[in-house]
Amino acid sequence: MSNPLSEREKPASARLCRTELAIRAARSEALADAIARAHPDDARAVMTAALLDLHRGMPYPAIFGSIREDARFWGKMAGEAELAEVTRVCLDQIPNRALHLDHRKRLLAALFTSLPADARRAFMSWAEKRATDAD
Repeated sequence: MSNPLSEREKPASARLCRTELAIRAARSEALADAIARAHPDDARAVMTAALLDLHRGMPYPAIFGSIREDARFWGKMAGEAELAEVTRVCLDQIPNRALHLDHRKRLLAALFTSLPADARRAFMSWAEKRATDAD
């Protein structure tokens, strides 16, 4: 049986100094306290944005694999009418949720690219007119 290395014998990269650990612990505690005191919708929005920022470039399923896989399975099994109705109801909920802008863009892109070319052109014309009217 070999003797474990003393703290001094470990490479610097393998050691965390007590000061750094204390700083990290204090910051984590402050973060948890801020999340607990925030309104749930605000906390979800900030935490979602933070997770997206921290995990950029990683495959999405690595973050929320079970939720996405469950949804993918259900989507494959659902009938057309059921899929359309559940999607519509879910889309109706978006304005009431603290959903990150990136998530909203992904949903819009998925719906947009599912349309045939002529419907995409008509939608773009409608959207451009609406954007001009809003100015």
